[in-house]
Amino acid sequence: MSRSLTIILSALLLIPFSALAHETRQYEIDGVPYEIIVGSVGEPVVVDDKTGVALEVVRDGVYLVGAEELLEVELLAEGASRVQQFTPLYGTEGLYRSKYVATEAGPLTYRIFGELEGVPVDLHFPCNPQGHKHTQDNLDRKVISDKVVQILQTGMFSCPESKEALGFPHATEHIATLAATINKIPMQDTSPCVQMPLYVWLAVVSFLLGLILWREYVAK
Repeated sequence: MSRSLTIILSALLLIPFSALAHETRQYEIDGVPYEIIVGSVGEPVVVDDKTGVALEVVRDGVYLVGAEELLEVELLAEGASRVQQFTPLYGTEGLYRSKYVATEAGPLTYRIFGELEGVPVDLHFPCNPQGHKHTQDNLDRKVISDKVVQILQTGMFSCPESKEALGFPHATEHIATLAATINKIPMQDTSPCVQMPLYVWLAVVSFLLGLILWREYVAK
């Protein structure tokens, strides 16, 4: 049995059930076997709900501790981007999270970058608009850089979904839509003072002026 096939079979046994809705890739980084599993927290992701980037890193069959100091994630969507840090998932080894709130439905990409084995890595994990549709495992060797080679790609994770169709018991629009609707409503000042006619204002001013003059006269 070839070394690459042995790596693939042994690493597949490490994939937890929670990662089945995530994307799993296996690499040889400077000759060391790595498995990197990426997805979204709490799939399916719904607009306006808290989610995050879920990351698992396995080095040579062992969960990697300390990857938060080696790797970062860049969120890419709708022409916008933001770099975030990973934090270890409490009580576990090799599992990391980077929280965010999805504000738009549609495609997005998690760019995982940094260093492993002292080798620069720059990996893009795009979501799949078709969700968790079954696909054939990709066993083609793909050279990423001089010291980074992809040997397996399997699974996928879904893109953020609009919450309008998922609301229960009542459908609801997401925050950005509600904000845009509110901004279109003309503002009306219903203050009684603003609505008073000019002659009422003149009467009030005249009364106050007369009251001030009367008090000065009495004080003399």
